[in-house]
Amino acid sequence: MRVRWILLLHATATAWRHTAAPTALRRRHLAGGALASFLAVQQARAVEPKAGKLPPNELAKRVERDLVENQFLATANFDRTLYDESCKFQDEIDTYDLDKFIKGTSKLFVKDRSHVDLTSPVTASDASVEFSFKEDLCFNIPFKPTVFVSGKVVLTRDPSTGLFVKYREYWDQSPNDVLKTAKF
Repeated sequence: MRVRWILLLHATATAWRHTAAPTALRRRHLAGGALASFLAVQQARAVEPKAGKLPPNELAKRVERDLVENQFLATANFDRTLYDESCKFQDEIDTYDLDKFIKGTSKLFVKDRSHVDLTSPVTASDASVEFSFKEDLCFNIPFKPTVFVSGKVVLTRDPSTGLFVKYREYWDQSPNDVLKTAKF
C-alpha cells in the first residue's frame, strides 16, 4: 500500500512540475516586461477560432473522435476549439485549468501504453455531452505502473457560446481502489 501512495505522490508532483505557470513566468522573464507577457498570453489563447454553437449530433461526433482516435483522456489530445479557454477540468482528485490539464495529462501518462475505450454512446444536447469510459493508464514514472479506471464524463456547455466550460469526470472506483489496481 505504501508503494502505491508513493507512486501517486510522485505522479502528482510530476504533473505539477509541468504546469503552464512556470513556463509563462520564464517567458516573461526572458522576454522582459508586461507587454511581452501580455502578448504571450494572447498568443496562447489564439489557438484557432472556437467552434461554438455546434448542433448536438456534430458535437457528439467530434468528442467521440477525440476519445476513440486521439485517446484524449490519456493524451490530452483533443479539439480545443470546442472548449472555452476558462474551462475547468475536474476528476476525483482535483480541479485543473485548461492549460494545466493539457500539460499535466500529456506528461503524466505513457501514450503508447495507455488505452481508453467508450463503454456507452456519446450523447449530446444543447446543455451537455456525456459518455462512459474505461481506461488503462500507464504512468510516466519509474516502473511504469498501469491502473484501471472506469466512469463517466460530463462536459457542460455555456448556453450563450455552446463551448464547454466544465469537464467533470466521475469514477466508478475511489482513488484508493484505483491505486489497488496498479500493475508493474
